Amino acid sequence: TCSARDRVHQSCASYPRSPCLNGGTCIDTLNGYRCHCSTSFHGPDCQQTKHSFHGNGYAWFRPIRPCFESLLSLEFITEVPDGLLLYSGPLSDPEPGSTENFMAIELSSGIPVLKINHGAGTETLHFPSHLNLTDKRWHRLEVRTNGQE
Repeated sequence: TCSARDRVHQSCASYPRSPCLNGGTCIDTLNGYRCHCSTSFHGPDCQQTKHSFHGNGYAWFRPIRPCFESLLSLEFITEVPDGLLLYSGPLSDPEPGSTENFMAIELSSGIPVLKINHGAGTETLHFPSHLNLTDKRWHRLEVRTNGQE
């Protein structure tokens, strides 16, 4: 369910400031306000950053710093069966004999694959084969780690 749809929305003028975030435009409807978001944001109140890629594009962010316990959440929509969704790690090959922490989430034939190394060797997690995510619907993946396993 969508909690934003379940909330009672008032008219735009009933809010002291626009309920639409990140430069979104508040529009009155019969059911209360709705937000028209700029191209970089989405969500009921334009609260979520949106990145779209058509082909070989990517976004670069600072590396994810490993900690004892962490949670990484990724939401995506696609119809492409193969590709890298997230990579955090070295940008060049590590020196021979050294290990580098990294995490990669990819789609292989539409099925998510997680590869992770916290210094003890690369672990690969394959999701069940019936979990094909190339259906043009939003999906959310969460990765919880304790930094050791």
